[in-house]
Amino acid sequence: MPKGKAHRSSNSDPDFLIGLGALYLAQNLLDPAEEALAKIPSEHNLYGAAAEMQIEIHSRKGNFQELVLLGEELVIRGNNSTWLAAKIGAAYYRLGQTSAAKSFCLESMRDIPDNSEVRGRLRSLRPLNHRPKIEALITGGPEFGISPHVALDCIAPIIWGGRPTSCCFGDQLLSNDSQADQRNFYLEFAAKLYQTFGIFTAFFPYVALNHNQCAPLIKLFFSLDPLVFDRVEDIKQSAWSDFEKQERGSKHRLEYLEKEGALLGYPQCCVKWAQSNRRSNKSIERLALTALIEEEYVCSLEGGEAVPPGLAYFAHEFYPCNPRCPAAEQAGIEIFEHYKKTEALLLDLYCQYVLPLNKAKMYYPESRYVDFVNNFNDSIIRVLKIEEFKKTHQDFDLYREEMSVILKEHPYFENLEALPLVYAMAKQ
Repeated sequence: MPKGKAHRSSNSDPDFLIGLGALYLAQNLLDPAEEALAKIPSEHNLYGAAAEMQIEIHSRKGNFQELVLLGEELVIRGNNSTWLAAKIGAAYYRLGQTSAAKSFCLESMRDIPDNSEVRGRLRSLRPLNHRPKIEALITGGPEFGISPHVALDCIAPIIWGGRPTSCCFGDQLLSNDSQADQRNFYLEFAAKLYQTFGIFTAFFPYVALNHNQCAPLIKLFFSLDPLVFDRVEDIKQSAWSDFEKQERGSKHRLEYLEKEGALLGYPQCCVKWAQSNRRSNKSIERLALTALIEEEYVCSLEGGEAVPPGLAYFAHEFYPCNPRCPAAEQAGIEIFEHYKKTEALLLDLYCQYVLPLNKAKMYYPESRYVDFVNNFNDSIIRVLKIEEFKKTHQDFDLYREEMSVILKEHPYFENLEALPLVYAMAKQ
C-alpha cells in the first residue's frame, strides 16, 4: 500500500510530469505528451515551460484556436519571447485573421533593426580603402558572424565582382544563441561588414507564405551600393501590403518577388516561374529537385562524358526554372569569369565548395535546411584550417584532396561524381 501511494505521488509530481511530457514530445507522441503536461497546475513554477511544450503540440496537431488561447495567456503572464509570438502569429494566419497574424509576426521580429537605424549608424564609419584578400574574409569573418558558407556564397561575389547584390537568411549567420541583445548583434554585424569590406547590409523582416502556412523570416541583403536600403524598403512594403490584402479576400500576387529578383540579378524567367508556382501554393523547392533528378538521370544514361547541370546554381537562395536554364547558367559563367580575373583561389573554392553546396541543398529535406548548412560550415572550417588559408595558392591541392573526401562521404553528394567535369569546364 505505501508503495502504491508513492507511485501515485511520483506520477503527479510536476518535475516528473514535465520530463515525461518532454520525452513523449521528442518522440512525437503528442496525445500522451499533452496529457502529462496538462496535469501541471497553473500556479506551479513549471507551468510556463509546460505550456510552451503544449503550444508546440497544438501547432503540430493543427489545434490553432487552442494555441492562440494558451499563447495569449502566456503573454499576459509576461512571456514575451519571440518564439511564442511567431507561433501565435502563424496560428492566427491559419485561422484567417491576417491583422492579428501580422501583429504577432512583427513582434517576433522586434530584434531586427530598422534600415534607417542601420544607415544612420554607418554614416559615422569609414570602410578600409583597399580590397581585402580572400584569406581575410575567411579567417576574419567568423569573428563577427560571417560563416564560411555566407562568406563564399554571398560576400565574395560582392567584393570580387560577379553579383551587385546578394542575400542570406538570418539563421545562416554565426550569431551567439546566448546573446541577449540580438538587435545589437545585427547592428554590430552591419557595422563590421561595412568597415572591413565596404559592404552595406539591409534587413528584410517578412513572412514566408507556403502551403497555406506562414513563417516569420529575416533576409539580409548585401551590396556596395547604398541604394540597397531604399530598394529593400520598397520590397518590404510590397511584401507586407501583399500579406494584408489576403484578409480582404484578394489572392496574394507576390509582386515583391519580382522586385527582389531584380535586385538580386536573378533571371526574369526564373523569377516568373517561382512567382507563378508560389501563387498556386506549389513548392518550388520540390519542383526544382524533381527537375534536377530527371536531368542528372539523363546525364547518367549518356555516360561519363555528359556534364551534369551545375552552373545554373550560382547562388544558394536561388532556384532555376530548370537545371539547364540558359540565363541562369550565364549568370554562373559571369561569376567564373570575374573570379578568373581577380581571385584564382576563390575560383577553386567556388567550383569545389559553392556549386556543390548550392546544388546538393536541393536534395536535402526542407525541415533539415539549417542542419545542412551548419554541417557544411563545420566541414569547411575543419578542412580549411586557418593556417591552410595563409599558405600560397600552390598548396591548394591539399585542400582539393581533403574536400573531395568530404564530398564523397556526405550522403547527399553521391550524385556529384562528375564534379571534376564541371570544374574542368570552368577552367576552360
